[in-house]
Amino acid sequence: MKNILADLVSLAGINYGYIYKDQRVLATTFPDVLQDKLAKVGHMIEQMFMTVDAIGQSHDEVHFELDDNFFIAYRVDSDLLVVLLTEKKLNLPLVHMTIKSAVKKIKALATEAPSVAPAPVAAVAPPEMPATPVAKPSAISLETKEKMNQILAVLIEYLGPAASIVFDDVKQLWQRNFSPTQDNLIELVKLLMQELDEKSEQKSFLKNASRVIQ
Repeated sequence: MKNILADLVSLAGINYGYIYKDQRVLATTFPDVLQDKLAKVGHMIEQMFMTVDAIGQSHDEVHFELDDNFFIAYRVDSDLLVVLLTEKKLNLPLVHMTIKSAVKKIKALATEAPSVAPAPVAAVAPPEMPATPVAKPSAISLETKEKMNQILAVLIEYLGPAASIVFDDVKQLWQRNFSPTQDNLIELVKLLMQELDEKSEQKSFLKNASRVIQ
């Protein structure tokens, strides 16, 4: 299963991929920090295909635009998906042909493959909350948005294209707990830092992202 994914990801323009079946991730090349989200995304896509079937249509491929990337899902069987995160400049016919040629093998391996166990997450202390809770999200200034884009650019150096997915999730958490101002960008950086697995990467990211917000 992993060999099939490795062959797909080796194609030009494909960054990450995973194989999903019946609410389980069977194999993946995505970063560990995203493992718990992959099954949820797979289930959502599976529901979309079921909806299409219910109205008498027949589609086995769906594309989502995600900033500078595409999220592409191929339905190999009724509950078996191959999901890829790709660049926009992609040889889609070649990818489609590669998946089509591997369908029989994917189906055979999927019947016996165990699901991917979630990566263990080290316990971390919860971030300190402001003394006065924020009643409702405030508008983010243009200056703060620019700084946030720079922080995202730093995160991309560590997580690649998947960084935008992680950043959006953490940004929502940050906005729920802190006023979205430049003074509180350090709290955003701390939350993002916890999404990196290696201590060395956490320290490096904190150092580089802190320079951006100074």
